[in-house]
This record gives sequence, C-alpha cells and structure tokens, in this order.
Amino acid sequence: MLRPEAVITRVGLSRSQVYQMIAEERFPPFLKLSTRASAMPEAWLDAFIARRAEIAIGK
Repeated sequence: MLRPEAVITRVGLSRSQVYQMIAEERFPPFLKLSTRASAMPEAWLDAFIARRAEIAIGK
C-alpha cells in the first residue's frame, strides 16, 4: 500500500493534479484505511502507469 505522498512522488504530478484526476475518474482512487489515513494498492498504481505507457507508445 502506498500513501498519497509516495504516489505523488512516483507519478511526478502535484497533489492537486492527482486529486483532480481522481475526481474525474482518470486516476485510481485512494482507499480509506481509517478516518485519517488513505493509501493505494501498489498494483493499482503500477497498472495505471503501464496503461499510460501503452497509450503513449500507441498500443
């Protein structure tokens, strides 16, 4: 599980860009772990990055 700061660092986008893309359903959402903690399964982020790479190279 990756916390929001780790996700933001890996994708190289700003926090506001990530949350905007989540709101637009163009980025995987964070899961609420508790009232104050959220995280994303690393596999979700890896799949998102792989898909974006496929789109970029035209596959």
